[in-house]
Amino acid sequence: MNILLKTRCTKGHLIVYEDKVSIEMSLLGSHNENSLPYSQITGCEVKTTMAEIPILSKGAATVKVYGLGDQKLEAPFVTLKEAKKAKELIDARVGKGNAQSGGVGDLEKLAELKDKGIITQEEFEQKKKQLLGL
Repeated sequence: MNILLKTRCTKGHLIVYEDKVSIEMSLLGSHNENSLPYSQITGCEVKTTMAEIPILSKGAATVKVYGLGDQKLEAPFVTLKEAKKAKELIDARVGKGNAQSGGVGDLEKLAELKDKGIITQEEFEQKKKQLLGL
């Protein structure tokens, strides 16, 4: 399992693997891991919590990875650059999975993203047309 990105957050480390996304924490010999495989990820968002200021601050953001149902990974206080890179890597892999699986499952995931307010109605319609080949 290759690591594509590993960055610190207040919950430990946000790790983007080839097959999943994890938040891992090791403390005093114990290891805790919460992860979502790409097949269960419905979306990813980055919310800037502190702007990047050259020389003074690298900026900070919270990375939220949404899964099917109520599943969610949240990595607070990631540097802005790393947060954007994580989203880029996750979106690329979620897109690959959707392109391979096709069909009704993709439309259901898309509708779930719209219902959660992650994408707009316009984005939903555009992606729906793309999935249906219209």
